[in-house]
Amino acid sequence: MKITATAIALAMTSALFTANASAQEMQAQLTLESAATIRDGCLAHAAENDMVIAIAVFDNRGMMVTYAAMDGIAAAIPDVAMWKGRSAAKYRFATSITADWGGEAPDIAVWEGGLPIYMADGSPLGGVGVSGADSSDDVACIMAGVAAAGLVTEVTSVE
Repeated sequence: MKITATAIALAMTSALFTANASAQEMQAQLTLESAATIRDGCLAHAAENDMVIAIAVFDNRGMMVTYAAMDGIAAAIPDVAMWKGRSAAKYRFATSITADWGGEAPDIAVWEGGLPIYMADGSPLGGVGVSGADSSDDVACIMAGVAAAGLVTEVTSVE
């Protein structure tokens, strides 16, 4: 009887953990390969347009996946790129929008040059920050990198 009760308890515990595991949904994750494609696409765009920039790519938790700074970049610029990218990743808004929020919350970037990144289906992946050029050029650089990875910077429709 003792063995039967133990077996039943183990079976019920196993079923409970299995039910909890299957109830969790898998979230889309930004891969290193995609992040590197974004980085490299942006760097190529910058080089073609005589820009000297720094780029930082973050996952949807605000953790940096990849980063690069071009030769000749000013010392503070990489930190600004990281600030913009982390803000876009965590808040899922372009930094041109968070600039209007006033910057009181942690990691809120208040300068244009950070964009969130999504899969085509609207699943959030993270954010990208670029600094070193004019703000509109920073954004164009991000757009080139994100397009190279086959991703998007805004959700147009979610089904």
